[in-house]
Amino acid sequence: MMSAEVVTRGYAMVAVDALDIGLLALSMAGGLYLVFALARRLAALGWRWSAGRASRHVVVAVAGLAVLTSLAAFWNMRGAFRGW
Repeated sequence: MMSAEVVTRGYAMVAVDALDIGLLALSMAGGLYLVFALARRLAALGWRWSAGRASRHVVVAVAGLAVLTSLAAFWNMRGAFRGW
């Protein structure tokens, strides 16, 4: 779409499209940063809670796996993985 606008000299629309793409990328980067920061804090909290106890390590690992599995199931039900 942008290449057709460049050919027809719609430079303003090209600039708007580029700004749109940049804002979308910034939004996605912010969301990913929040998710990874939260996951890192939760993992550190679980690691401290289970320090020195193998049974607690297993509980933390199973809880983390359950969260990831339920998140993937939720995304799958909403159709996030269609067309992959």
